Order: sequence, then structure tokens, then C-alpha cells
Amino acid sequence: MEALDRIAGIPPPTTWKTVSASIFHYSTLPIVKIATGIVNTVLVVSAPLIHLVSYITHVLLLPLSLFGNLETFYIYFGVASIVGLLAGGVVYSISSVLVSILGLKPTPTQKTPRTIQGSQGRQQQESSRRLRGTAVPKGRLTTGYEETPFYGEPLTRENVGYLDKGRQPRGLSSQIIPEEDSGSDL
Repeated sequence: MEALDRIAGIPPPTTWKTVSASIFHYSTLPIVKIATGIVNTVLVVSAPLIHLVSYITHVLLLPLSLFGNLETFYIYFGVASIVGLLAGGVVYSISSVLVSILGLKPTPTQKTPRTIQGSQGRQQQESSRRLRGTAVPKGRLTTGYEETPFYGEPLTRENVGYLDKGRQPRGLSSQIIPEEDSGSDL
């Protein structure tokens, strides 16, 4: 009903609420107008600074926006890493259960500790052997180690025999079959 009165231009009835609201509005109007003018002036004066700060924050937040574009990838790789860890744990537990059930204990290999004096002595023996002419001949083929190499020692022709094997010729040139003249012309 009040809506129809407003459309028709009939003022609402005066009550204590409308009177107190009008008094508060008109008494605070000068303060609101002065504060609005001051805020507008400060905004106009500081507009270049506001734009500069907005550009700087945009540049600083650019890596975060790139991460937002890569959201699908890091979700995929995160789920893949969790699945990989779980699968690795399952495989480890299954293999440890099988090892304990079947009694498959690895035998510890005894390795002699490698020392500086030992490796220097071995180098001196090898160099003296070369000087005396008793070094391992290059043309001899062996199937195993001449002497037991230590872990981490590079494989050379002297301590591993299969490196002495030459390369076998491969390709069509090594398989050429000479043609024979049949003597009859067709």
C-alpha cells in the first residue's frame, strides 16, 4: 500500500522514525560533504602513485598467475608422485614378505678395503712389470679378469680380457659372394 502511495505522490505519514532519520541526515550532511571532498582530492593527487603500485603488484603477482595456468600439470604430477610412492611401498612390502617367506637372504660379499698405499703399490708393480716386459700381451684373449679389480676401478685392456677382442666386420661388404660365369649366354 505504501508503494502505491509513493507512486501516486502521497507522502508517507510522519512518525518518530522518519523525523529522527531526517534530523541525523541533515545534521551530518556538512561532515559527509567535507569528508567526501577531502577523499576525492587525495585520490586525484595520489592517482599516479596508485597506478604505479597497481602495476608493480601486477608484475609481482605474474608468477602466481602462471602457476594458476599450470594448475592441471601440478595436480597431475602431484597425484602421479603419490601413486608412485604408494606403488613403490606396495612392491617393497611384497618383496620383503617374499624374501622372508622364501628365505632369500643375500650373502654379504667380503671386500678388502682399498687404501692409498695399496693402489700406489699396485701402480708401481704394474709400471715395473711394463718396464721388464712382462706385461700382459695385447694379442692374448682371455675370458675373465687377470686380477680381481676393486670396486670403482676403471675397466682396461689389462684387467678385462673381452676388451681385447677386435671388432668383427659387419655389413654387406664382409658377406660378398663372387659371381660365377656359367659360360652360357641366353
